[in-house]
Amino acid sequence: MIADPAASPPPVSSLWLAVLIFAVAAFPLLLTPIIPAVDFNSHLLRYLILADDGATPYLARNYTPDWKLVPNLGLDLMASLLLKFLPPLTAGKVIAASLLLSLYGGTLLLAHAVQGRLRIMTVILAGFLMHNHIYTWGFANFLLGVGIGLAGLAVWLKTSNNPRRQLALAIAIGAILMLVHALAFGIWGIMLAAFELGRAIEARDLGLRSLSLRALRLAAIAVIPVITFLLSATADAPQGVTSSISNILTHAENGDLAQRLLAECVSRLDLLLRITDTRLPWADRMVGLSLWALIIGGMLSCALKLTPQVRVPILVITAMALLIPPNLFGSGYVNDRFPLLLMCLIISSLAAVSPHRLARPALYAASALLAVHLSLVTVQYWRAGRYFDDYIQAVSKVDTGDTTGFIAFSGAGRDELSPLCSPSLILLALVNHSSVQTFVLPTQQPLKLDGKLAAAMQALARQKLKKDSTIGAEAPSTAWRQTRIQQYLTAGFDSVLVCDGAGPPPGTDVVRNIAHGDTWAIYRFTR
Repeated sequence: MIADPAASPPPVSSLWLAVLIFAVAAFPLLLTPIIPAVDFNSHLLRYLILADDGATPYLARNYTPDWKLVPNLGLDLMASLLLKFLPPLTAGKVIAASLLLSLYGGTLLLAHAVQGRLRIMTVILAGFLMHNHIYTWGFANFLLGVGIGLAGLAVWLKTSNNPRRQLALAIAIGAILMLVHALAFGIWGIMLAAFELGRAIEARDLGLRSLSLRALRLAAIAVIPVITFLLSATADAPQGVTSSISNILTHAENGDLAQRLLAECVSRLDLLLRITDTRLPWADRMVGLSLWALIIGGMLSCALKLTPQVRVPILVITAMALLIPPNLFGSGYVNDRFPLLLMCLIISSLAAVSPHRLARPALYAASALLAVHLSLVTVQYWRAGRYFDDYIQAVSKVDTGDTTGFIAFSGAGRDELSPLCSPSLILLALVNHSSVQTFVLPTQQPLKLDGKLAAAMQALARQKLKKDSTIGAEAPSTAWRQTRIQQYLTAGFDSVLVCDGAGPPPGTDVVRNIAHGDTWAIYRFTR
């Protein structure tokens, strides 16, 4: 049975515990000048440009707001308004905190709708969701969309006794979700369908007429989002639905399909362990393994149980986590996002069986593990703060010019160094007023490049960047890295920021190092 809409409100102790856990999780944001996340700060720069609207010369010379209908406008609209009143770095922390709250609050709202109350175990387990691998990658619009979607599921369940109100609210939530993030809307629709199927199975109401009516109601929710998508620039994206089929055929022709599929399976299993994220891969895997062991062991011992109506959605999202292609509708890393959704559903429906002798030990174990996880997060943010403080002090003393390019060598990809590399580039825009590369896909962002920055990007694209024989190795050769730096400067960038886990390459007679740290350096032509 779905929880009664008139169920009693959460106990005060659960609410205060939820507030306390959120405060502890948000505290690390105060320890660093900029959020250590891969893509987040590139989005923050775009919000600043949109809010500035050409008022600041160094931004107006190289960026132009290009407002248009794309299904990823949620934070662009809200954050650009916020940045009219707050400094960029302060606004960044407010936005980051709102993403933590969105996912945490959405999971707790769904838990209350599913279970009829907010349980202490649920509040504690939901605390693991805030600092997750998707948050560290900085998929801001998607995280906001997931939080809204989870809250939307709660509304759907809470209003099940009033079908007209339920449908009206769902249509409004669906329209909002499409503007926030198209993929988040699609996933929300799938979860809605899974909940409805679960309800039909539970009620043994699987007749053709009944299932057709449920399907029609769900289709009505999708009308506005589908029209919005078709009218948006994203509908014309060249990537299509997915490139998975062509990728599979390519691997089959190369004879390495079996090896690639095995690597993909290992990667997806690893993603299940690295849901919690502190930028310490070994620690994240240990915390993730312990969390899964606690949940699975608790269910096997009957100390924890899943609420029945969430079983079908959990099965559906589990299947998608295993089978969904990496790229879909122009979005990358799609498969990486489903383990987080799976954990949100499990936690929202997991309850401790109070009479069971292991229920209290499970609660204590979850509390201790959460304390370890949040302590690791705090330490890593403190370290990131020291890194960025030293970086700001160093770069503020040099002239990086009007435009700065960005190269990541062994620090490329989404590893533990990446959340430091990308913010370092954006800090050059905020501290040194140097225009830098950022997201400007015309089918996804309401922004375009202009001036010297656009010319440098176009010139770089025309160059044939030579590949090094060590390109697949841990660190490319020094000569090849120096060549890449010179190519960026030749394209027209005034300076180049290099992020290199192997240590920045030395300068040459042509290129000089004007500032550097252990893993980064800035280069300009020698005059």
